[in-house]
Amino acid sequence: MDRTRCPRFSETHELIVPILPKSASDVPASARIMAVADVYDALRSRRVYKDAMTHDEATVIINDGRGSHFDPDIVDAFLATQDQFRSIAEQYSHNDEAVENKAARPVQPLGLGCG
Repeated sequence: MDRTRCPRFSETHELIVPILPKSASDVPASARIMAVADVYDALRSRRVYKDAMTHDEATVIINDGRGSHFDPDIVDAFLATQDQFRSIAEQYSHNDEAVENKAARPVQPLGLGCG
């Protein structure tokens, strides 16, 4: 393995540990917003390994993460605009054929030079 081209290993072959923010205020607002939006999209989307959740199921999970996984102010904003989230999710939902086609494609290696 060529470790000079592999971004995950240092010279001593130890994993590089990312530096995490010390507090929630160190996380940019855009990242806190995207955390909620990304989880909502993932929960609402059907994947080859799981069915899509309903809007109400996804909303309960996000609300349960309020203050622990998600910024409470961002969750409050999500709850205040949840009808818009539902509408967008329904407008851009993937059909079963697209998911099945994705499952049938062979997985391509990333080619990072790490293997």
